[in-house]
Amino acid sequence: MKSHMLLLFAYSRMGNVAKYEDIVNQIEESRLEPDTFVINSMLNLYGRLRQLEKMEKVLATMEGQYKVDISTYNILINVYGRAGILDKMEELF
Repeated sequence: MKSHMLLLFAYSRMGNVAKYEDIVNQIEESRLEPDTFVINSMLNLYGRLRQLEKMEKVLATMEGQYKVDISTYNILINVYGRAGILDKMEELF
């Protein structure tokens, strides 16, 4: 899992969604559970690339299966603020 995390970090920094999603699929196929860190980095990646629909889909999945933490909320507030979606940003604040 540690090597997966390093790859996820690298692909996220590069903005390479396809490679990032491939690694997440490998994690799921190997029956490993992505943790809150993986999910948060995915939210951050989609948010930075303005893929808000994908980000919100991940968030909906996360809220049912993973712990939403302060980092999650900070990512969302930042993304919505940069996108000018102030009503959603204020809901989270």
